[in-house]
Amino acid sequence: MPVLVDKTKCTGCGKCVDACHRLVFELDEEGGKKFAVPNREEWCLRCFICVDHCPTDAIEVQF
Repeated sequence: MPVLVDKTKCTGCGKCVDACHRLVFELDEEGGKKFAVPNREEWCLRCFICVDHCPTDAIEVQF
């Protein structure tokens, strides 16, 4: 049941990091571009709050 972040859409704004009460996301940087990384997928409750807060629709939660 993965949590996927599309790096081409993610702007690294951190809204998903702030919204997730389970601390699933962290911000990372690659090639000077920030993006969200779901480092703790096993903690995800599938509440979709991260999806709701993402302004670029870069997050997909599968179940």
